[in-house]
Amino acid sequence: MNARILSLVSHYTTAFGAVFMLGTGTSLALNLLTDPGFESGTPTTGNTFLGWTVGESQNVAFSQDYAHSGVWSMKVSVPGNFYFAGAWEFVSNAVPGTAYTLNGWGLTPTQISSFGIAALQIQFMDGNFQPLGTVETGPGDLAQSASIDSSSAPGTWIPLSVTATAPDNSTYMFVQLGVDYYSAATVYFDDLSLSPVPEPAAFMIFGLGAAALLWMRYR
Repeated sequence: MNARILSLVSHYTTAFGAVFMLGTGTSLALNLLTDPGFESGTPTTGNTFLGWTVGESQNVAFSQDYAHSGVWSMKVSVPGNFYFAGAWEFVSNAVPGTAYTLNGWGLTPTQISSFGIAALQIQFMDGNFQPLGTVETGPGDLAQSASIDSSSAPGTWIPLSVTATAPDNSTYMFVQLGVDYYSAATVYFDDLSLSPVPEPAAFMIFGLGAAALLWMRYR
């Protein structure tokens, strides 16, 4: 009897795992970013489709000071006076009408004392790299996650997320992590992911799989 129970538990656990992966594989398995955890330890040179380009190199750099996972993260510092610094990556094959979610983590080692932004940003571009913005924000504007600010606990990794829909004529996605504050500030970013929002078909697959699991239990 015990052997039969263990066999059933193993069978249903395996079946449920398969169903779960079928239903959620679109969002779990697909990350459109190159070097999403910055583990290469170095910016790309010449081709911004193969990794991260850093702006104002004296203020933006791959760093081992803090890491949400792995060894590396991206360190972005600003001296204040609303000085912007950031890193960015281009992603090809944006599909018009498709929503994409950009997730990641941010950390400030010290309390931020002024107002400004430290956030993840995304917008879409046409085949000539002309900014199209997003459906949600309108032409030319970037969609932006919530910001790490003066209310954020220092030394704590904070989840960041933004979802934006590709407008007509979209070909490329522009992903950026940026910092811009009135006073000096430093923020680290790590473990980014960019993926299309699961389509209704994915949830239909999950529903069918769950129904099959219930049928097997009935049997």
